[in-house]
Amino acid sequence: MNNPLNHHHRRSIRLRDYDYTQNGLYFVTVCVNKRQPLLGNVSDGEMKLSDAGKMIEEFWNKLPEKF
Repeated sequence: MNNPLNHHHRRSIRLRDYDYTQNGLYFVTVCVNKRQPLLGNVSDGEMKLSDAGKMIEEFWNKLPEKF
């Protein structure tokens, strides 16, 4: 069972006065179960998506249609 008093505290790396609601490029990190490479692997400097990674990419690309 998770104990809310036993969670990690991290320092925010967000810019203090930056408006993150504005258009721009953002880097997103997605972590999955126990940091397993379930979505693919980097090989020769290129991301090779697994079938699950391709499914997530397809959903990600459709997000603008939903919002």
